[in-house]
Amino acid sequence: MTKLLAWSAAMLLVGGAHPAVASGNAAPGRPASIDAVDYVDDRRRVLWFDPELKKLQAQLYRALPGTVNFTTGWSQDDKRALVWSYSGADPGGYYLLDRATARMHPVINPYPEINPDSLAPVKYVRYQARDGLVIPAYLTLPRGREPKGLPLIIMPHGGPFARDNWEYDPTVQFFANRGYAVLQPQFRGSTGHGKNFVDRGYGEVGHRMQDDLDEAYIGWRNRARSISKRVCVVGGSYGGYAAMWAATRNPERYRCAASIAGVSDLQSMLRYDRKLFSATRYYRE
Repeated sequence: MTKLLAWSAAMLLVGGAHPAVASGNAAPGRPASIDAVDYVDDRRRVLWFDPELKKLQAQLYRALPGTVNFTTGWSQDDKRALVWSYSGADPGGYYLLDRATARMHPVINPYPEINPDSLAPVKYVRYQARDGLVIPAYLTLPRGREPKGLPLIIMPHGGPFARDNWEYDPTVQFFANRGYAVLQPQFRGSTGHGKNFVDRGYGEVGHRMQDDLDEAYIGWRNRARSISKRVCVVGGSYGGYAAMWAATRNPERYRCAASIAGVSDLQSMLRYDRKLFSATRYYRE
């Protein structure tokens, strides 16, 4: 069942119980109606209920294929819409859509110095953990390169009650530009993949959540069909803790670890989490 959590003139916040997809925002339309809802699975998506707007969304994807597109504003007569478009290999930009002509006009490029044609594509992949749980991940390879023989950076996200998304990440693109494959595992406990997936992370910091990173390496090795000893773990916040623990727990597997503002004092972190979050459920002795 979907529950209405909050309402404003600009947005409805909806909490859902879908077993494998993140909840999203609902866009209020005419009185007593909801025109659309957006949600996130492998990437952000928009589901329109209004038939005319559903056609509009199809126009957007024909005009800007391989991207995420959604409207951020409308003219008062509803004849023009401001559209934000981005992808894992495109920082994004604003376009003005003329509904009468179905033409898109670029209006704002926030990153004019970045050429999207030079960026590496980001793929959504899956691998299996040792207990059978399917772990989603984002894989970025250097542009024009095959996996075999590439050095690998495993990049766990922070949180751990968070997730990565199919969107431009300057750190990932920097590493790919320098010749590294980058794998971002959405280890158990990550949000956005359903309640059961989050629950599987409770009590597993340093344990099965860490195992999921090890299995990311094994999944990569199978995909690349080669055994590379050039593997590094890089992460920030919780990801920094996971990087340090990976190198400590399995020094034979990882050549290096880089911790960016990583957690090194778990007792202090627990005290902090107890005050502000429910993340203590992720920890156990």
